[in-house]
Amino acid sequence: MGFDHWLGFFGKFHPMVLHLPIGVFLFTFLLVLVSLKSPKSYSRVINLGLGFSFYSAVIASILGYLLYLSGDYSIDAQVHLWTSIVTTLFMGLSYYLFRQGVSNRLFRIVFTISVTSLFVSSHFGAQLTHGKGYLKFPSPDLEATFTSDSIDIYSQVVAPIMDKKCISCHGMNKRKGGLLLSSAEGISAGGENGPLFDFSDLSESRLLYHLELPIEHELRMPPKSRTQLTQVELDLIRNWVLEGATTKVLTAYSQLVPQMKDLLNQFFPPKLKEVAPPNSKDLERILAQNFRVDIFSANHNYISIKYLGDTLTKVEFEALYKLRKNIIDLDLRSVFVEPYFFEKFKGFRALDRLRLDNSNITDKELSYVNDLPIEMLSLTNTQITQGGLEGILENNHLKKVFLWNTSIPLDEQQNLKEQSSIVLDFGTGLDFAGKQRVELPMMVGQQTLFVDSLAVAFHKPIESMVFRYTFNEQEPDSLSEIINDSVWVRSTSNLKVKSFVDGWLPSETREISFRKVANLIEEYDLESIPAGNYAGESKLFDLELGTTNFSDGHWIGHNGTDLSVLFDLPENPKFTRLTVSSLRSYGGWILFPKSIKIYGIANGNSNLLTQLTIGEANKAFSGSQIQQFDLEFNPESSEQLRVEVENQGVLPSWHVSAGQPSWLFVDEVFLW
Repeated sequence: MGFDHWLGFFGKFHPMVLHLPIGVFLFTFLLVLVSLKSPKSYSRVINLGLGFSFYSAVIASILGYLLYLSGDYSIDAQVHLWTSIVTTLFMGLSYYLFRQGVSNRLFRIVFTISVTSLFVSSHFGAQLTHGKGYLKFPSPDLEATFTSDSIDIYSQVVAPIMDKKCISCHGMNKRKGGLLLSSAEGISAGGENGPLFDFSDLSESRLLYHLELPIEHELRMPPKSRTQLTQVELDLIRNWVLEGATTKVLTAYSQLVPQMKDLLNQFFPPKLKEVAPPNSKDLERILAQNFRVDIFSANHNYISIKYLGDTLTKVEFEALYKLRKNIIDLDLRSVFVEPYFFEKFKGFRALDRLRLDNSNITDKELSYVNDLPIEMLSLTNTQITQGGLEGILENNHLKKVFLWNTSIPLDEQQNLKEQSSIVLDFGTGLDFAGKQRVELPMMVGQQTLFVDSLAVAFHKPIESMVFRYTFNEQEPDSLSEIINDSVWVRSTSNLKVKSFVDGWLPSETREISFRKVANLIEEYDLESIPAGNYAGESKLFDLELGTTNFSDGHWIGHNGTDLSVLFDLPENPKFTRLTVSSLRSYGGWILFPKSIKIYGIANGNSNLLTQLTIGEANKAFSGSQIQQFDLEFNPESSEQLRVEVENQGVLPSWHVSAGQPSWLFVDEVFLW
């Protein structure tokens, strides 16, 4: 075995040998303090602790010296090395003095020096592992935000991820493999094994290779013993690499693909500013004025408030106004608010959600809400008109407005929806007779595949809305079962559901197909390389089907290449079918697969179990369509399955872009 191999071996055991003597030595120090009144009672235990600590420290020092010889550490490591050796010597001297029975005073002085030296050495060791700022309090997460205009992916996303997960091994104090990840220059320079990026094929870059290895692999980075990257962090780094791994580029946020925007929204915490906690006297006062107060988050000093009375008078409003800097969610549903109070709403600068359903608000009062930094506004069953909305729709913060049963004519509702970037939820649609009809139920989430059971819930934009459903293929009516919070689906079935509101026509029927799959696939390997913006192998097995929008974040895309995925089978397979969900889109240059093949693998041998030839490239189509391709097969004694989905290759002659590489999009592979 080579010297590098032995260094790696020592590196694995060094922390184990190191931490144990530290713990034993500190415990022995406590025993010495306890034994001041009765020295003989603890002498044998102290002797054992001192001996164990010293000999273990000698071994740890030797291993540490061998690791230092690897050259992965900076000159700062010398300080830790020599302070550790000094600590070991003082440990040995303490042990010797105790065994020889030298005066207690001299022993205690030397022992105290040993403990002090241990803390100094440990401090420098922690700097090597965690960086020189490891003792600083972490900066508030609230500072990690980005503007809606532009973002520097490297400095605002990639660098913070590497600072948190990588530089303990690849920083200024310790450079394993000669690799420095704490600066853009270090990343560009690469390490002993060469550059991190292959600019001829970025998907084959060394950085991605090590990050995406199985967690048990010895070359996996970070190693199994370290904190791993989250899926969002890994997807962000992969996207950065595939887009060129640039370190000094500002990207317009509006130009990012939807998938990247979604990843950034998950990576960055909510943009809340720090605020002082609410005054306790103000809280006591408002609780006495018929308000309900809830803590919005354990991490911040924001509160949610609901008024439980019918009329908000001057006394109640003054109590409310005292807490304006802390109120993030204000609920004034079914409350009469004195009109002149709305003028003071501009002082509620932390407000994010405002509910004014069934209140006396009119267009005039609504104008005072225009500049608030709210994201959600509910105006259900009020006298708001189209004119009153004009100002509020210019609010750059606003994302959604509920407007059911307002004074906005039905024929204007659709125009407002199409013209505004804000989601306007009127809760109703227009049927052919011109009568008001409740809109279709909208399911929470998109998951329709499940292993054991699935709880299905629906958005309720109107408080009085009721959802009625059936599973027996009959149309839901006013006597059908009601969905309270959710309905459980436990077998493959079709759910039919309608929305009902008193005084309105019921919605049309929404039909949703649910399928129970046999096993959740957890161990898999995507052997093919998808296109940069459409990567993410977990999408194949997350049990969430995509939509006809191929940028919705659920699809894996291959441009001109085939898809191949390998996954382990459970010991007792209970399935005979495999389904591949695929998309075709004329405008997206996306075609259904040319063929799908399933191979069974056992003892290293591969055997074709079944195949499906689709061959639809010669059939012209328009628009977009999703289709699930089912293949029946016998898993036999297979230990693994390999699924190969063949791309059509190029766009056919009937396509406006004939001859260009065609896209293959797959979003789910499941067994049943």
